[in-house]
Amino acid sequence: MPCRFPIIAHRPQFVYFFRHIYSHVPLHYPGDRGDNVQFDYTALGEAIRVLRREKGLSQEVLSGLAGIARTHLTMIETGTLKPNLDTVCKLAQALDLRPSELFALAEERQLKGE
Repeated sequence: MPCRFPIIAHRPQFVYFFRHIYSHVPLHYPGDRGDNVQFDYTALGEAIRVLRREKGLSQEVLSGLAGIARTHLTMIETGTLKPNLDTVCKLAQALDLRPSELFALAEERQLKGE
């Protein structure tokens, strides 16, 4: 059941801690920063899948290069699993990208889907 009360981002050092515990709660930045911030992990998975296919890599090869299990990669690509930052960095490195570039591609896919 989603929480009705968003986390207010008055102290950024606490936001990251609470986002880990309360990932289902919308994050709200007061003031001019906009409305709720939600990251679409499905868009990240789709971006990884597209990049993997463009490079001609199978799931087995990419997961081996990143040092994760193939089933883990499958769940990330389908959006059923939220990868941690370490896993995203490993996948970005295996795809010859910086993690920021991977997140930017995922954000583009998310904006196209809206």
